[in-house]
Amino acid sequence: MIFDYDNDGRPDVYLPHLGCGMLFHNLGGRFEDVTAKSGLGDCRNAVTAVPIDFDGDGKLDLYVVRYWKAIDYFHLLARGPRVWTENFSWSRNGGDNTLYRNRGDGTFEDVTASRGGSDTGWSWDAGAADFAGDGTQRIYVANDFGPDQIFDATEGKLAHIDTGTVLGLVDRRAGMGVSFGDLTHDGRPHIYVSNESTRYFSPQHGNFLWHFTGSEHADDEAYSRGVHNCGEWSWGALFADFDLDGKEDLYVAAGMITGNVESDFPMFDFIRRTGMTIPGIFADLPDWPSLKGRSLAGGVSDCVFWNRGDRFRDVSGFTGITKAWDGRAVAAIDFDNNGSLDLIVTTRTGQAHLLRNTVVPGQHWVAFALRGTRSNRDGAGARVEVRQAGQPPQFRWATAGKSGFLANSDPRIHFGLPVVQPLDVFVRWPSGKVDSHHGMDPGKIHTLVEGKDSE
Repeated sequence: MIFDYDNDGRPDVYLPHLGCGMLFHNLGGRFEDVTAKSGLGDCRNAVTAVPIDFDGDGKLDLYVVRYWKAIDYFHLLARGPRVWTENFSWSRNGGDNTLYRNRGDGTFEDVTASRGGSDTGWSWDAGAADFAGDGTQRIYVANDFGPDQIFDATEGKLAHIDTGTVLGLVDRRAGMGVSFGDLTHDGRPHIYVSNESTRYFSPQHGNFLWHFTGSEHADDEAYSRGVHNCGEWSWGALFADFDLDGKEDLYVAAGMITGNVESDFPMFDFIRRTGMTIPGIFADLPDWPSLKGRSLAGGVSDCVFWNRGDRFRDVSGFTGITKAWDGRAVAAIDFDNNGSLDLIVTTRTGQAHLLRNTVVPGQHWVAFALRGTRSNRDGAGARVEVRQAGQPPQFRWATAGKSGFLANSDPRIHFGLPVVQPLDVFVRWPSGKVDSHHGMDPGKIHTLVEGKDSE
């Protein structure tokens, strides 16, 4: 996780992983391991983290997400303890997510007990943005084996929201990743939550696409927009305007395990032998059936969904995404700085892939680097709006690059432009200040400084 925790203009690195977390301070030409004094070196098996200024003091705090329990998985006894989920639909025996407050002196303190954010679901990912367009930052937590969670960053705390009321359902899916996109140009992001879905066990399940219609209610538009399914097991997902037409498209990584010896291991058999036997047996890994050489929801390629307005069209084959490589994380980066977004995709056990976007960008794009002054230096939590004459407005939500399952993308805010003409830009910063910039040129990377004109 890359974020500027000390507001010095140099991105620092928090490294969550199985075991103990680590924090590296960017000194300019090198990094210094400051884990011991930072307060972020807990050994509770973090998987990712979300930078968010939850208390509005201009410093980025850290919401640390945990999938595994707080036990030493490198030195397990032959028979236990029980290290896996207690059930498939309402499991609460995972790791406990943690809210760390940035003290501003290079150290962080665990304020979960007093400020909120605790969640003992099997959390894979989380993302922060203003979901309802009311200026309030919220965190969406994607949980495997049970309900996702939502927290409001309000009055210096993370207030838990009843997801059953807001989402209108009892979520028993398998959340993997959280991504934000602008599909209706109304200032409220669509929230794509990748899930597991199988024809035997949960045919009614699939990926979510939430859109808040107010502060207290969200609708799932995944089916109506054609993005509810990408194979049987989706992971990282990313919204980006790949063809620069002013509409964000969607890339989804998919595939659980693609074997190389035997045929597919049906999910029905897997569920029957584990979770549908005596209660809790699924928690004991030695009782699992062998998966050696077999596939489990594998043999599928990632998905590329082309935004056609009201619906998406799966154009994976047309774009050349056809290999079954068990995709995991997806990150966007304009590595050649030509204005079109490229991708980095990681896989389960194979090499990472750099996917170059072959669209010729011309001047049909614009990008912004944010620099907070009253707000955090990264501008995480800001909303950027672009307007062009005769075109619908476009919005993006600054996240310091946090972009879904195990991914950090280029933190610059990128827009595709349907027409080549000057644009007006409005930035609502986390401090509440709104800056306006008029007549900006397309086809450039601009720096937007809080309280100042563009550079």
